[in-house]
Amino acid sequence: GMLRDCGRMSLRMLAIVLAAVFACSSAKSSGVKPPVEYHSASEKGKPSIDLADSRRHGVRARDVQHQHESLSSLKVGLNHMGLGQILGEDKKEDPISEEEKDKKKEAKEDKKEVEEKKKKEEGKVDAGVEVMTEEEQSTTILRCRQEDEVMDPKDVNAPNVSVGIYVTNLGSTDGLVSGVYFAEFLFYLQQDGEPLSEFEGRDPIEQLGFSNAKSFTYKSYGAGTYLVSGDFFFSPDLRWYPFDQQDLRIVAEQMESPITEWDFVPSNSNGLSPSVRFPGWLSSLKTVKTASKAPCFTSAGVKVYPGGSRADPESMNNVTYSKFSYTLTLERPVMQGLLTHVMPPIVVFLPTLYSYALDPVKDAITKMSLSGGGLISLIFIWRGISGSLPALDYLTGFDKYIFCFFVSISVALSFSIGTYANFAHRSGSGASASDLREMLSEVSTRVCFWSVVLIFFVFLPLWMFIDPVIMMPCGLLLLVVGCLWCYNEFEEIKLSYDPQELSGLEPKDVRLED
Repeated sequence: GMLRDCGRMSLRMLAIVLAAVFACSSAKSSGVKPPVEYHSASEKGKPSIDLADSRRHGVRARDVQHQHESLSSLKVGLNHMGLGQILGEDKKEDPISEEEKDKKKEAKEDKKEVEEKKKKEEGKVDAGVEVMTEEEQSTTILRCRQEDEVMDPKDVNAPNVSVGIYVTNLGSTDGLVSGVYFAEFLFYLQQDGEPLSEFEGRDPIEQLGFSNAKSFTYKSYGAGTYLVSGDFFFSPDLRWYPFDQQDLRIVAEQMESPITEWDFVPSNSNGLSPSVRFPGWLSSLKTVKTASKAPCFTSAGVKVYPGGSRADPESMNNVTYSKFSYTLTLERPVMQGLLTHVMPPIVVFLPTLYSYALDPVKDAITKMSLSGGGLISLIFIWRGISGSLPALDYLTGFDKYIFCFFVSISVALSFSIGTYANFAHRSGSGASASDLREMLSEVSTRVCFWSVVLIFFVFLPLWMFIDPVIMMPCGLLLLVVGCLWCYNEFEEIKLSYDPQELSGLEPKDVRLED
């Protein structure tokens, strides 16, 4: 580095000396311009000055002119020799500096990208709605399926009012188990092909209400367009939990004008933003990536209330009002349900299945320990998952599923206890004892196979579709039949072998001939 700096300094000094020589020779060959002369005021229109001042100003002007000419000659000389960078002309960047500059630029861009990503992540609402990705930004608006005939807003005339809901945000703090969810949506009202700016001299939304809203607020965005947000009630159906579907509804009703004055008609503006996400459910509410339809549908109907109308407030007749329903269907991810609800009980049940392969008499204590541990583990799993659900008057799919594991492990535990109680004192080391263990092992294998098949592949599927009032007696009957079958197998084994032979002892009068 020192040698490089010394070389640069030497080169610069040599270039300056050569440039100075070249500048002097250029100045001599071109000659020096005469000094500026100052004349009288009558000639130039300026105040006259004396001779001394004229000489002094002439010398200064000549010095300045010489300096400019020398500097220009120096620049010309250095540029001619390719050394203009000494005076700042044609400055070239050092390759190393350029590389460092590129690295700094890339680092700055990376930092900016990270900050933007972090900003987007922070921009997610607490309910779990994520920022739209670039792929989703290029997709079309997801439209709803229509149960009723959709009319073009231009063809909607009084008393019909075209209504549309476009959901932009969804969320829930407890995964919908409480029956309350948050929604934010655009609400459109049109009539005669134009936005409905007023109705009977008032803002039309002032006459409307959302019958399933816990609380809501709205903000007007021009005539007939509103941004509504609030918490809405719905009735969760958890019979197929954790593979359940939930229908989230938004019900708008006319609260003042009867159906003869205001009748809702679904428009073609009902839909769902492709950026909507919902935690704990499918990552995207689109059925497939290329779908243009959202899992929502709309319908118009009526709602009857007792009492009079504004025209006849004292009437006791029922009054019919128009209502509009927007329903969004959510599904839980199948893979998530398999990993978090289906697999844990199976893992706990595996040691119980292994216990059927152990010696029915010699390892009876081990078998009972495995089954007892499985029961305790299942209880903790069941309490942990069911504790996150609200109080229900029916069993969920998970309750039925884990109940079958309770029954299967109880069958294994009961079989181990029965085998130990009936044959522990009959075990021995002779050939008869070996035959006894083989017979008990065969019975144990049959109990394992049929208990799993009947409980999980016959009883559980029927229980999911048939009324529990019918299935519970059938389950008890199946359990009684299984117990009777095991009792019969044990009695046949007892009758087949003598206790003295099973003990492995030889008869005392073996050699009578002697």
